[in-house]
Amino acid sequence: MRKFILFLVAILFFVCNFNFAYADQKIRVGLESQFKVAESAKIANKKIYLGFDEKFSDYPFEAKNNFIVSVNKKFYVSTNKKFDSYQNALSAKNNYVKDGYKSVVCAQKNAWSVYVGEFDNLDEAKKLNSIIGGSIICPQEKHLVIYDGDVSFIIFEDNSLCPQFKSDEFIKLNDREYRGIIEFGFYDTNKIMAVNILSLNEYLYGTVPSEMPASWPQEALKAQAVACRTYTLTKLKSHKYYDVCDLTHCQVYLGVKNESQTVNKLIHETKNICIYYNDKLIDAVFFSSSGGVTENAENVWSNSVEYLKSKVELNEQNPKIWTREFKSSQLKQLLAENKIDIGDVLGVEILEYAPSDRVNKISIIGTNGQKVLAKEEIRSFFAKSKGGSLESRMFTVTNKIPDSLDEDNSKNLDCTIIFQGRGWGHAVGMSQYGAKGMAQMGFKFDDILKYYYTGVQVK
Repeated sequence: MRKFILFLVAILFFVCNFNFAYADQKIRVGLESQFKVAESAKIANKKIYLGFDEKFSDYPFEAKNNFIVSVNKKFYVSTNKKFDSYQNALSAKNNYVKDGYKSVVCAQKNAWSVYVGEFDNLDEAKKLNSIIGGSIICPQEKHLVIYDGDVSFIIFEDNSLCPQFKSDEFIKLNDREYRGIIEFGFYDTNKIMAVNILSLNEYLYGTVPSEMPASWPQEALKAQAVACRTYTLTKLKSHKYYDVCDLTHCQVYLGVKNESQTVNKLIHETKNICIYYNDKLIDAVFFSSSGGVTENAENVWSNSVEYLKSKVELNEQNPKIWTREFKSSQLKQLLAENKIDIGDVLGVEILEYAPSDRVNKISIIGTNGQKVLAKEEIRSFFAKSKGGSLESRMFTVTNKIPDSLDEDNSKNLDCTIIFQGRGWGHAVGMSQYGAKGMAQMGFKFDDILKYYYTGVQVK
């Protein structure tokens, strides 16, 4: 009987905690907004700890002002001696310093060594190498260097060896602060990339208020937190070296900068709650404003999704109203950038609407043909223009011809194409302004989510 009771307790514990890993699951966030192809990065902390694979030394590195992580652009001479600890390598380095040589500790896989230098040119390195009898390290090799002010104190020799740093405070990277760990690496490039490693809940602290204003109704913020959590879990490892990026491609993430105590509290109140369809996590896509009605997934992307169906907004207040103007010469340039030549652009024509009154197909008409755009390609075609992609696909088009023509410009007519629309985003899933309106009507977060995602369970 006692064994049976213990067995029941164990089962109950498992059932109550089977999602516990969600909150504490580690997320790797690629900080692409600032460090996708950077030459250097500044760590503004005065004390940091170094580690690899989330295992850190108790030994702190301290700087007078800050640390700089950079690509190696100097020559060094390797002593070709290996040490089993940083402290032993540091002692060897100090001996070289006593002998009048600038030197730096080097991190290798499973070992440490010492480089003597640094030198601006190969001849200086060769001269020292003839004395020391080591090997020359050239700047074209992909090495990360950590500087304390003007003095380099560690070089990471293997470009697959990605150093990680943490602090007793938030990690201060350039003009932003981050929880957790910062990792640096080359990741198949010749430039530095930074990755933030932290728990899912910590990631949501920085994501939710970046996606929805912290001043909005709490039930809308709870809905956003659950949608963000679900979306993140379905996008793990969507990039080669990290799970998600910090851009709108995944979710906007600004680190500690946008955190709110109110939002953090709401994230904990919805801890581990996610959205499911047939007991599987859904692709919880969301957007800003629908302009009155959301859209079926198949009218935006390629496939129909049972839980991503069009819904009439119940209380979407102040949807975004927008106007975009393009000269026909601008559209010709955008076509050229996509290696499309239809001659001079004469105008734009709407060919097809979706049932939601969104534009499903347009034609850019030229003197030598036309280019037809469909679904989300209609918005993304304009991505390289000054204002970026079109705000939505709920718009009208006006082709405006100049009032007066003379003999010089009649052959090179540059008309104006005017898009006037409402809404903001792809319009699939949860409308953020719609969620705000529903919360103001008294709807709870789970009711909001069940409205926008058809037939789902929130648990």
